Amino acid sequence: RARASVLATLAVALLTATALVCRGQQLRVVGDSMRPTLAPGDRVRLLAGHYDDEPIERGDLVAVLFKTRKVPFVKRAVAVAGDEAAVRDGFLIVGEARYPLPRTAGIVLEKQLAQHGGRIPQDHLIALGDNPKASLDSSAFSILSKRRMVGKVVPVSAARAVERSRVCRSCHGGCGGRLGRIFWRR
Repeated sequence: RARASVLATLAVALLTATALVCRGQQLRVVGDSMRPTLAPGDRVRLLAGHYDDEPIERGDLVAVLFKTRKVPFVKRAVAVAGDEAAVRDGFLIVGEARYPLPRTAGIVLEKQLAQHGGRIPQDHLIALGDNPKASLDSSAFSILSKRRMVGKVVPVSAARAVERSRVCRSCHGGCGGRLGRIFWRR
């Protein structure tokens, strides 16, 4: 199981590393960290440098570089500059939204939030995978500087778009239904 998770992570890393070479190139998703939003086989477009002139918005799919990794990962911006956030009972809480964290994750994130008085600093964000069990993200690494942003990721197509309920599985309704209407599924 751990081996499959490592292989999935490496596959995502390879996918997003390719994205750095060509701005706007369509790429195929190969990892599970963004399920149910992105599944293996879905196509995405990387808009490299998008956040040089545009603000990061909560809910955006972003390509980010983590400190200990050499290639970017696709994640969701769940908290942006000025947001209040806390780690409690295995969840990242941002306003009214609750994002599940892997069992052992969140320690670094909790300490950093405490250092910043529970607010996301200017030009920073928290980025999480939609599938916490298969994701390397801010829960393990840290609050991210905007400088670590590679660009915005936009789903281009999916093998099948599925209408879902208003409650988003990844954040248990914390997105206010914005993310829960359409999930990109294989």
